Amino acid sequence: MINSLWEILAPNGLMHHVIDFRDHRHYYDPDRYPALPIIGDPWSDPNTNGIRYDGWIEIFNNLDAEIVDEQVVKNSNDILSLEIILRKKSGGK
Repeated sequence: MINSLWEILAPNGLMHHVIDFRDHRHYYDPDRYPALPIIGDPWSDPNTNGIRYDGWIEIFNNLDAEIVDEQVVKNSNDILSLEIILRKKSGGK
């Protein structure tokens, strides 16, 4: 889906993404929702957050994008979310 949106974005256009990496299993009933899988093909299931931070940065780099702004929310062990604004380079993919 990101590739499709990127194709129609005008050169120098901006795209804003907020990506939540947290596992949203119910705190009091962790077996109610299974852990999200780590997936090999990032486009195989758009309803998971199996792609981690490095994977998303790789995807964005493959779009020939300039990162305009990036806000990373962390706890002591992991990245919780990413908010990123990308600019399509003129003549980019």
